[in-house]
Amino acid sequence: MVTLVAAAPPGAPPAPVYRPRHPERTALYRLLDRHFEAYRRVHADRFEPRSGPLRPEVVAAVSAFRDCGRLHGGFARIRCPGCGGEHLLAFSCRTRNLCPSCQAKRSAVFAERVVGEVLLEVAHRHVVFTVPKALRGLIERERGLHGRMARVAWGVIRDGLSEAAVEPDGVPGAVVSLQTFGSYGANFHPHLHAVVSA
Repeated sequence: MVTLVAAAPPGAPPAPVYRPRHPERTALYRLLDRHFEAYRRVHADRFEPRSGPLRPEVVAAVSAFRDCGRLHGGFARIRCPGCGGEHLLAFSCRTRNLCPSCQAKRSAVFAERVVGEVLLEVAHRHVVFTVPKALRGLIERERGLHGRMARVAWGVIRDGLSEAAVEPDGVPGAVVSLQTFGSYGANFHPHLHAVVSA
């Protein structure tokens, strides 16, 4: 447990009332809570031949998500020295792409950093790179290819824009993000989103 003491500056408006979220009430939480252990038991027989072994990262992410925002997963005690009011703030799981709350927070922080520290004040374009269906199963099984996909996308951006540029020696800027929606070959859809200086 961590105890935090928050002091508001004099004359500040009253802080909004803290309302804890209840992830255990969401459909995603209930689905994983009810069925993930059964899925783990049958994965090797039913899914591993086609999609590869169940990665430890997946099991760890589900476990962390099931504790996210719940007091039994750890919490901080927040106390106001002025009024003496206090409440418990459950810790977050910080998992990527599984927990909607943590992913939304991560996305907002990342977007703020990209806009504030990375992108120049020039026009940018959004470019999406997709992968042929014939390669998707391989990319799902061979996770090491994910970084190579981003490097290939960057090379296409760099070469294509340098050919079309007024200044051929100029180097475009790009932020490339991989998304891997779906699973099990049938609907696995890896693709890259890039924000590229125009």
